[in-house]
Amino acid sequence: MADEEGQRPRQILSMIFLERAQMPDLERLKERFGDLLNIGEILPAEGAAQVVPCDGALLITGLIDAPLPKHHWQGWAESAWWWPEAAQTMQNNQAHVIVSSSWDQSSRLDAHVKQTLVVRELVDQLPAMAVSWGNVLVSANQFAGEFHKFQQEQVLPVRLWVLIQLSGDGQGGTIVSTLGMDAFGLKEIEANSAPMEPQDALIFVNNLADYLITNGPVVNDGDTVGGSDTARIKVRVTPSFRDGVGDVYLLDFEREDGPEPVKPGSKFAQGVYGKGFRKLN
Repeated sequence: MADEEGQRPRQILSMIFLERAQMPDLERLKERFGDLLNIGEILPAEGAAQVVPCDGALLITGLIDAPLPKHHWQGWAESAWWWPEAAQTMQNNQAHVIVSSSWDQSSRLDAHVKQTLVVRELVDQLPAMAVSWGNVLVSANQFAGEFHKFQQEQVLPVRLWVLIQLSGDGQGGTIVSTLGMDAFGLKEIEANSAPMEPQDALIFVNNLADYLITNGPVVNDGDTVGGSDTARIKVRVTPSFRDGVGDVYLLDFEREDGPEPVKPGSKFAQGVYGKGFRKLN
């Protein structure tokens, strides 16, 4: 099914970085997931490129028998605060596989899920070191772990698709912003000096991103979001502090006396996370 708004998913492009060059086995992909992904006859390979009809579009994989130059991945590695060894590992990439499809018969969410399944299968096949998706760079093990969590707990692997950036405000609060929500036709998320520790802010924004990706742009200017009636955070639709981003969902954590860090286990944290995440009116 196409998006309710009638918009097809954008072309999704992922890259798998390898310890050594190796062609993906699309016959194995078809054997394992052909029915689920509606995979047709695999076309004859043209050099290092392989093409297969998939979900009403073409799934294309291309092996580049050369490292991706540093200037292409350096920014991703510098943003990958969850993977301190990212730059060191990427220095050793010897080849990479490009995976691309538009998933014309799927919603944007389903398209991302299907591409994630394809990439996970290829990571399992190949001597994979890392995966890039938009602005997100993760290790092969991190990708597999997020996918496993998705399988076991039905928690969307938002952190594989959307870059959640964290920084301190110098006063004990956390500034958070996303890159990648536009791939789902949604505004990016920013937090105005969240009065909580980085991990708590990450969970809050991750859960809001999950909610929006699942349900669409159902949060409006002035709505409140949170985990309980006692922990409401107002959302404002306002221009981003970043150039070229446009309007964003701003989580307004402002306090009259300035931000105060909230510890895990506090009443505020328990109220937000203890009962799940939902929109509050």
